Amino acid sequence: MTPYEQLLNRCFDHGLLKEEPIPQLPDEITLQSQWFAGQFGRDFIDTDGRTIRIVQFGHWNRTAGPDFLHCAVEIDGDIKKGPIELDTHTLDWEHHGHAESDAFDPVILHIVFKDTDQDYYTRSISGNTIPRIVIPPDKIRDALAAPLFSTSHAHIGRCATPLRNMSVPDVNALLKEAATHRAKSKAARLNASIDAHGWNATLWQAIARVLGYRQNQLAFTLLTQKLPLATLREEKTHAEALLFGVAGFLSSDRVDEAPDDSRSYQRTLWEQWWKLRTDYDFSGSRRIVWKLGGARPVNHPQRRIGALCALMSQWHSFSHAIREADFRSLQKKLVDLEHPFWSYHYTLKSQQTQKALALVGTSRARDFLINVVVPLRLDQSPRHWESYAALPASTTNEKLDKAVVRLFGKRDDTKQFLQKAWQQQALLQIYSDFCLNDASDCEHCTFPEQLAQWKHAPST
Repeated sequence: MTPYEQLLNRCFDHGLLKEEPIPQLPDEITLQSQWFAGQFGRDFIDTDGRTIRIVQFGHWNRTAGPDFLHCAVEIDGDIKKGPIELDTHTLDWEHHGHAESDAFDPVILHIVFKDTDQDYYTRSISGNTIPRIVIPPDKIRDALAAPLFSTSHAHIGRCATPLRNMSVPDVNALLKEAATHRAKSKAARLNASIDAHGWNATLWQAIARVLGYRQNQLAFTLLTQKLPLATLREEKTHAEALLFGVAGFLSSDRVDEAPDDSRSYQRTLWEQWWKLRTDYDFSGSRRIVWKLGGARPVNHPQRRIGALCALMSQWHSFSHAIREADFRSLQKKLVDLEHPFWSYHYTLKSQQTQKALALVGTSRARDFLINVVVPLRLDQSPRHWESYAALPASTTNEKLDKAVVRLFGKRDDTKQFLQKAWQQQALLQIYSDFCLNDASDCEHCTFPEQLAQWKHAPST
């Protein structure tokens, strides 16, 4: 156990953090995406005490019926193949009409997050009892990685006093431990996806999530889960059409509305897509929902899909660079991405720009390094810390600003703790672990008292 984890445990023991029996759940589509990514694990005990192992997570269903098709599940040593259905609550099986539907008759596993107090058996229309697993609260908490609160007040915290009295080496020792803990947690999530779907599929989803920014992270994750990299590499010449088609951005009307310099590209995509959509299009509630308001034109989701297209065309070298290249070279590789259409267009219907536009900006590239590449590298070996430590700080944000105020208050030398990316990540981790999990708004937090012991920690 690391010193930072010991610090967390001491605060738990002294009553700082009150863990809820079951964390507040997001909407069902988010739970489905997290499940498919392997974030809840693959080994379970069902409600009848049988051991369950997910052998294959299958594929997203494109139409009505169970959520995932072509799955494989091992139940007490026997392999069962078929669909899997995921519901928020056990009784949703009845409420959603699954028990009376022929489409749900072949379901081999029912996954829920909240169980009923009454005796209940998940049964199909033919009367078969379907194994049910209830995702344990600890797995939900680990997968969602959500603190008790989403934000806190921007005021100087009680921890600012002991932090002000700590030496610079001791503060940096604390920050290094917190940054390492954050990277370790992210590596665990990435490794869960690698275990479920492999290296390339996980990277494909991870880079898409970063490109989605906050408002479209889920949409981009769903796009790359529903359209795996392996499928796109098989389709090759039709890959771009599939990406924009499954995303829901192609139609014959849009081709006619496009300006002259965009119409040719869009018509090529449409002519490929309409031949393939029977096999790939998602219907009804299965379609991806995009949030288009408030984003700068350069950050429009269509441009970000264009960046995915550019990445896909050189995936082998990109995947290799993640394993081998130094951080700065990898960042440059992302920033230098080009596409004959998307380097000069904001959307499928926009006029061509006079100057080339970066498909992936420096801040997005750095976010990918910090959230994906660094955790994976540090998980391999601590020798990568020096390269991580050299990465400069990213642009600040509201959450980071609040963390600085609460933790450092009016400390005169605060700026030296904000110069590097790892320091920012450390502050965000401490803010999340303590400030966002403290229901007393600092009054009863035991973190300040625990900090008094940190002065004996080794310096960086």
